[in-house]
Amino acid sequence: MVAEGAGYGKPPYQVSGGCFRFVKAMGDKGGLTGFPVVCDDVTNSLEGIIMYALVEFKGRQYKAEKGALLKVDRIDAEAGAKLDIDTVLLLSRGENDIAVGTPYVAGAMVRVVVERHEKGEKIIIFKYKPKKDYRRKTGHRQHYSVIRVEDIAG
Repeated sequence: MVAEGAGYGKPPYQVSGGCFRFVKAMGDKGGLTGFPVVCDDVTNSLEGIIMYALVEFKGRQYKAEKGALLKVDRIDAEAGAKLDIDTVLLLSRGENDIAVGTPYVAGAMVRVVVERHEKGEKIIIFKYKPKKDYRRKTGHRQHYSVIRVEDIAG
């Protein structure tokens, strides 16, 4: 089965199943734009829909997808440590299944593992006052932790 692309020079997509849909990307105005998704013949469930969650962690918000690496402010945990983040602001389970919390989604949790700790690039701070012989040069490197999203539950 071959489904035609969005037209205007876009290539057709090869599909091995019997069910085929285009899922709209954010900001699409209609038509066959977006990305193709193959459905299973028996269950008619969508494959390729990415489950994601918007989480608040250490005062900042991050979009967490399964397997994604997130660079967050330094965590006081060893590499390989597992953490559960329960401050989930929004949870998307598919195309039309979105849960928005007030302020957090009840029962939703994101499991992460600390991959490594690293430093950001050096930032130079140079202070001076003209005509006063006042010059101060300092530098700063922010400490970060890289975490991997293992699972999104909820």
